Amino acid sequence: MERSIVNVVLVALGTLLIGCEATSPSAPSSVTPGSVIGARPVTANTSSASQFLTRLKNVNTLVTSANQQLTEYTLGPPVPQSPGAPLDQHSLDFYLKANAVLDAALLSGEPLPSAGTDILNAILGQANHTFDVIAAAINRGRLSTYYDEIESQAQHTVDVVTGLLAP
Repeated sequence: MERSIVNVVLVALGTLLIGCEATSPSAPSSVTPGSVIGARPVTANTSSASQFLTRLKNVNTLVTSANQQLTEYTLGPPVPQSPGAPLDQHSLDFYLKANAVLDAALLSGEPLPSAGTDILNAILGQANHTFDVIAAAINRGRLSTYYDEIESQAQHTVDVVTGLLAP
């Protein structure tokens, strides 16, 4: 019972956080890693910078939620899952939403505020953690048809964030 309440809260939170910013929460991201080269941090304290930071915080929340769902599915004890809404699918959905928000923030052309570095490092850490969780799950024999798609989305997140952090 408690687990299903947490899942509902996470899904509601994720939906609330992306609001109208996500352009396509069910489609793979279209920004290529090479397109982020040249992004430079700037020191700005404008409403635009604040909006950019908010988007990055939303991405971090969504990627963290993806990892929570994935960890519960892969490393936790077997849990009953409703048809059409397994936890591994939720993880992929959170990644798709996170990348849609990340790509929208990137495509906005806004410069990276200097305060965004810490958030980007947190996002990068969460995305890299995804690979560890999937590897551990496979070693335990806990398989999913969504792992390749989740890893692809996590790699996209890593590529975009790494590009944004590049000098």
